[in-house]
Amino acid sequence: MRLAMRLPDEPRAVAEARRAVSSFGEELMPAKLEDLRLLTTEVVTNAIRHAGGWVDLHIDALPGCVRVEVIDPGPGFAPGPPDPPSTDSIDGRGLYLVDQIADRWGVERGRRTRVWFEIGAG
Repeated sequence: MRLAMRLPDEPRAVAEARRAVSSFGEELMPAKLEDLRLLTTEVVTNAIRHAGGWVDLHIDALPGCVRVEVIDPGPGFAPGPPDPPSTDSIDGRGLYLVDQIADRWGVERGRRTRVWFEIGAG
C-alpha cells in the first residue's frame, strides 16, 4: 500500500496527515498506529513551521514496517541525535520523539528536504 499527497502550508495540513495515516491501520498493531500518527504529526508540523510552502507526504507499507517521508522546499538541517527537550518548554519535542520512537529515521538535504522514519509493524 502506498499513499502520496501534497499538503497545504497551513495548520489544517496536520489533521489531513493524521487522517491519511489512519488508512494504514491494518498494517500495524494499534499501539504502532498511534506512534505513526504522533510522529507524522510532529514531522509535518516541523515542515510547515520551519520550511514554508507545500509539504509532500509519502507513506509506504513495506515488508515489516511503514515508512513515512515528509518533503518540503526548505533548506533542511544537519541531522543528528536531538537533545532531550527542556522540561519548561512546550516546543522542541518533535525530532526527539522521532529519535526515541522510530526504528530508523534520517534527513536528506538537496533542492528539497526529506525527513523520513520507519516504524516496525509488530
